[in-house]
Amino acid sequence: MYMGALIDINTNGFAKLVELVFNVTGLSASGAKKNTDAKIYDMFETAKAEIEINRMKQNSANPLERFVATKELRKMNNILQVSEKAVHEFVENEQVSSEVVYPDWSARFFNIIEDVSDDEMQNLWAKILAGEIKHPKSFSLRTLDVLRNLSKEEAETFMRNAPYSIDGSYLCAENNFISISDYLLLVDAGLINSEELAIDFTPSDEGVFDLVTGNRVIRIKGDKDRIKRMGLKIYTYTRAGKELLKLTTFQSSKNLLEYIVTIFKQMDAEKITEHLVIEVNGEPYNIDNDPLKVYLDNSSLCS
Repeated sequence: MYMGALIDINTNGFAKLVELVFNVTGLSASGAKKNTDAKIYDMFETAKAEIEINRMKQNSANPLERFVATKELRKMNNILQVSEKAVHEFVENEQVSSEVVYPDWSARFFNIIEDVSDDEMQNLWAKILAGEIKHPKSFSLRTLDVLRNLSKEEAETFMRNAPYSIDGSYLCAENNFISISDYLLLVDAGLINSEELAIDFTPSDEGVFDLVTGNRVIRIKGDKDRIKRMGLKIYTYTRAGKELLKLTTFQSSKNLLEYIVTIFKQMDAEKITEHLVIEVNGEPYNIDNDPLKVYLDNSSLCS
């Protein structure tokens, strides 16, 4: 362990969060090992009271001391606000990875959020902090550098277009789903690559493949060779875009689902069904034998 960790192997999400925040900031965290989840909020409130004492320095007759004190107090408040929001990303007694968060990562992260005061952007950084605590190495240092320059408008644009994502790696470029202005903004933000590509599908030997979008899977069965020849125009997400997408909760686009169904009907698919995506231990898993909707089923005609 590093930096005088409070617990040898910490797998409680709340406690691991507190340990990291208080180690990095140097605030008092005595007794954290004995704290219950319900007392985590009290610890943050105590920390706020602790730094409030420094506010007195703002009354200094020295203008430079007042400036420094005000600046440092604002930074610490931003850190605590993001950390408090991160608490809401855990459930009570949630068990997380015992792997420690890389010190260089935490140093970079807290250097960034000390200047983040917008409430919605703090919510985004809180999700990143909680995600890294749950699964260290989820967010690269490069991703942190990309996201530190992300504006509120760019974040909102990303969220607006997320429902057109495919397989967690691509943004559908078909049918004008994404506008030119949104495309240019996301490229400039470093979230998608500028080149338009096409993805090919690789069905199983039985001619079956799954296409995942959001919380839905479209399962197609048909002629294996025809499916292989089918292409779909896409933009690829950058690494930062992929990692940000993992934090994004969104419903699948009905328009995208209908478009996918339409093009495969035109390819004489044998069967097209829609399934719900659930998560098991953080990994996506679809309910194979319980379709939510059957768009096409000509299997009896082909048997």
